[in-house]
Amino acid sequence: MDIKKLLLSLNAHKVLYVIIGAASFPVHGYDRATQDVDIFIKPTRENAEAAYKALQDFGYDVQDLKVKDLLEKKYFLGSIY
Repeated sequence: MDIKKLLLSLNAHKVLYVIIGAASFPVHGYDRATQDVDIFIKPTRENAEAAYKALQDFGYDVQDLKVKDLLEKKYFLGSIY
């Protein structure tokens, strides 16, 4: 997965998000043990719409995804390679 490309897309669309879980470990001086990335987006309609567009521009298949899905408490996108 091209994490940098995903984050650049989120930033370009001004998505409000935070990286959580093991992906944040290097910032604190620890090795990263996993290859997944956990991202929490601010759950507002405007932010979810921006995140949807960012995922689309990133190349994620959004055919079965709706903006409202991104507003749910827990939504797993699966692999975004």
